[in-house]
Amino acid sequence: SLVLMVEVFSPMQEQDVAGGVSLDFLWHRSLAVGDYAMRIAEYETHNTPVAQESFTAGLLHKVGMLILATKMSKEFVEVVEQVRGGGISLSEAERDRFGATHGEIGGFLFDLWGLPDAIVKAVTYYDYPSALPEQLYGGGDGNQFNSLTAVHVANYFCSDREGMGDFLGGAHLDSDYLNRLGLAEHLARWFDLCV
Repeated sequence: SLVLMVEVFSPMQEQDVAGGVSLDFLWHRSLAVGDYAMRIAEYETHNTPVAQESFTAGLLHKVGMLILATKMSKEFVEVVEQVRGGGISLSEAERDRFGATHGEIGGFLFDLWGLPDAIVKAVTYYDYPSALPEQLYGGGDGNQFNSLTAVHVANYFCSDREGMGDFLGGAHLDSDYLNRLGLAEHLARWFDLCV
């Protein structure tokens, strides 16, 4: 996971990142989300492979943002300014401008690279897991804890901890998704575990 993350970040240079997105911030945020996601998954499942895929997905969840900020920097700056202006979320602004969110762009890339489906789903839908078709939740019965859940909650906890409301528009908690999985009452335990 760390080797993959270093490979993704190493070609980038701080001056190449646009829209007030700090490469250092993205690196530290990704590490924190990976760590939190792994802690939550270990606690919830006692399943090492699920914890490891949660860590990897947490590390990689912002790669689409890095791609947009470096490869489409002018357009990305406009999106960030629109979000800063208020009244629209980052995901809505990205969808309006690019036709996809940074999560979807990262997930598409990782699907092309052949990463496991659980990681692709977690990266693609981490910001709004209710958008994942119901039959794909948990890989089967629709009521299982999975790496998507871990990354979504970890990202929310990190956003809350770091006060990220300025250019990211803050993170929201998809309560409908957590309620459908019967996991909303686990939030306090997960928060204590992470923060």
